[in-house]
Amino acid sequence: MLLNDVTTQGQTVNLGQGVYQVKLFNLETIDPLDYIRIGGSNFQWRYQGQTQWMDGQFTEYADNINQSLIIELNVLDQTELTFRTDDTFDFPNDDTPTNPIIDIEVLQVGDNSSIIQDGIGAINNNILSTGEGAVSVQEIQSTFFHHNIDLTPYGVEGSAALWGTEPGINKVDITVDGFANLLFWDGANITPFVVNGTQELYFNTVSDEWGFIVLDDVASNEASVTFDNVVWYESQPDNIEVISYQEDMVLPDDWMIETLGDVEVDNTPNYNNGGNFMVGTGTGDRAVSTIGNNLMGDRNYFKTFGTEGSYLNISDIENGVYEFDVNQLGKIDSNNNDALYAWNGKQLTLIADNENGLVTNSVDVIYGELSFIGVDVNTKTGTTDFTITGLEKTEDLSYSPPTPISLMPDIYLGDVDFYEQQTRINNGSGDRAVSTLSRELNIDLSMYGTEGSYATWSDLENGIYEITYSLSASENDANHDNIYFYDGTNLNLFDSRSSATIQSSATRWISETKTQEVAVADGQLTFITLDTVDKSGTTQLRINGIERVNELTSDTNDPYSYIYEEPPFPMPDLGKDLGNDPLTGLNLGTLKPWETDSNTGTEYNQGYVYGSYHLGASYITETIGGDDVSDWIQFNLDESSYLNFYHNNAIAQILDENQQVIIGSDDGYSGNLQAYLNSGNYYIGFSSESSTSELFNASIYLSNSDPNYAD
Repeated sequence: MLLNDVTTQGQTVNLGQGVYQVKLFNLETIDPLDYIRIGGSNFQWRYQGQTQWMDGQFTEYADNINQSLIIELNVLDQTELTFRTDDTFDFPNDDTPTNPIIDIEVLQVGDNSSIIQDGIGAINNNILSTGEGAVSVQEIQSTFFHHNIDLTPYGVEGSAALWGTEPGINKVDITVDGFANLLFWDGANITPFVVNGTQELYFNTVSDEWGFIVLDDVASNEASVTFDNVVWYESQPDNIEVISYQEDMVLPDDWMIETLGDVEVDNTPNYNNGGNFMVGTGTGDRAVSTIGNNLMGDRNYFKTFGTEGSYLNISDIENGVYEFDVNQLGKIDSNNNDALYAWNGKQLTLIADNENGLVTNSVDVIYGELSFIGVDVNTKTGTTDFTITGLEKTEDLSYSPPTPISLMPDIYLGDVDFYEQQTRINNGSGDRAVSTLSRELNIDLSMYGTEGSYATWSDLENGIYEITYSLSASENDANHDNIYFYDGTNLNLFDSRSSATIQSSATRWISETKTQEVAVADGQLTFITLDTVDKSGTTQLRINGIERVNELTSDTNDPYSYIYEEPPFPMPDLGKDLGNDPLTGLNLGTLKPWETDSNTGTEYNQGYVYGSYHLGASYITETIGGDDVSDWIQFNLDESSYLNFYHNNAIAQILDENQQVIIGSDDGYSGNLQAYLNSGNYYIGFSSESSTSELFNASIYLSNSDPNYAD
């Protein structure tokens, strides 16, 4: 049972007779002078590891607890306990509040009759009713089971409650007054059962959340069911009958199962509709490089997680949030920390290991595929058998899953190949002259390199795309070779040879697997790999995945939203000049404030113009001085706006469409100029008295509402 963010208001829990472990954690930020208390009657407490029980309420300074604390409670008789935090003083102080999370687990058999963890409908302590306060069967389905279980054959309205103990056998005394349909929820499945008068029944629970549903056949029928003397058993007592869900394993017809290594799929009857799978680290398991290659398309991906292992892959499974149970019912390698992971095609999630036990029992399926991987973490010795049961979809995804696209490009030229689930774009043997690439792409690449290759994906839905990739290079000079992203309008530096820093052989360097987002605004994306200096050496872009992850929109309430990747953009050493007078100055076109901008700003780097990465912002980087003593730009505003203008290493002035000075820096080479501009044409001039050429820069920020807007 989990108590989240316990505050000064306190949380009250009914506990039956037994011994409980209480873990307090999530105390990274605390008020060290706060108290953490457990109050009530009929209980004793002790710190974990101690032998002597203490009477009275538990009180401890938060500062003494550090990050976590485990204590034990000995509940002598059914009682109500309150867990709370308090300020040390009688008045609230201004320090950080202490709000721990408290996890309560049963250690020994006891009377847990009132551990109702959650409920809906007419509930009075441990009595569930179909009378006043009952809710519809549809509401129970929605609240408790996310519409994944159909209860309508059993009644029209009623109540439901969850209890919390460890998985195992629970004895319950049940008394029925009136007529009601009784359903047992074992944590995975529903089982109807019948009680006449008062009966003592044993129930097999497969989760730490289990309970009962009480329904009537017609509305307004009144019946009550009392659940008394709940006692938990770790294993089934001798000579008793247990109510347990039993059904042959039924995998959905469209699920496809693939296994590798030490894996078993149990076809015997069991209580889990989602199957019964064992993934082990024993005889028959395979090298992690094989697992990485088969599941991730990358032999190196899994090497940091272990040495060898096995996997079970389920494909053609519906997207959604899936839950399951994990038990180590077979062998456990007690000498090594074997682990179980889940891979959903995008994210690797630790499910359980021998050190921490179960870490999570939930994972998102986003590509219609899910893998469970058991791995030897440190050595190749020892065996752990991880058993996965009750795999089922519990809810829909709360977000739109990514949309993968084929790795096969529509158009390519040069040294491009496809190998081991990768598209590889090289600037090696078979690449083409930069003049040929420029002609085919209708963009001048002559300032960027000598030769290379490209691949283009076209007819794409506009949006934000995530690229998963790595680099491999035989080019010795880390400052040579670049990879560019071209969207049909803008050319951006995507990555470079310098990212390949891991030496995999005497002549080859690789990078880790990386991800980067790019914007597709014109239905296409192109990647270009170029030799930047000479024709020697090779750098290879290895694309493992391309998927659409978001709409091509920006949050207009956030001035820092961006469409394109941020700089550095390519900055050639030479380029055309901005212009030496207002009328010949580079025209940036129509600029807009960030509230109405849709990526119309510009980035000007020594003669080259790019899309701006911040809304309502434009940037200038240019050389000035020596023979070039003045530079100019011009732009248009079609709506009034505040101008916030920064400049460095150049004298600056802003002129209106009549070339009258609105504001200037006088003789200052650096500063911040601000003005309110009406719609119209404007000029910005830069000048220098330096006898040598120097790099200057300027930033233009526009806003309808904020005169100080800037990043």
